[in-house]
Amino acid sequence: DLRAALEMLPAEQRTVLELQFTGWSGAQIAAALERSPGAVRMLRLRAIERLREIVLRDADTELGVKR
Repeated sequence: DLRAALEMLPAEQRTVLELQFTGWSGAQIAAALERSPGAVRMLRLRAIERLREIVLRDADTELGVKR
């Protein structure tokens, strides 16, 4: 499930997504994490890419698909 996939992310990537999902803006997240807005965008991008990999891998495992 999505919660389990989120737990597999590095802490900072997970935090960025969790804050965004709760309505924080990129600027608010950047200030809270003491990071630049660009760094927050990259963390978010990497987190989404990693979540996609995890979810696809898990789906493939359940379906018995090999890539």
